[in-house]
Amino acid sequence: MHEIAGVNLASSLVILSACHPGPGHIGGDAVIGLSGVFLVEGAVTLLLTLGEVSE
Repeated sequence: MHEIAGVNLASSLVILSACHPGPGHIGGDAVIGLSGVFLVEGAVTLLLTLGEVSE
C-alpha cells in the first residue's frame, strides 16, 4: 500500500478488481486498508470486487 500513499489521484472513480488474488484468504482488514488508502489519496468513488469480472 505504500506505493499508493502520497499519490494525489484526483479521480472520480477507482475500480479495483481481483478474480484470483493468490493463495490464502483476503481478510476484511486488508480490504478496508487498501480501499481506505485510495479514498485518502483523492478517489471520490471506489468500486472493489473480489469476484470474477469479464473485462
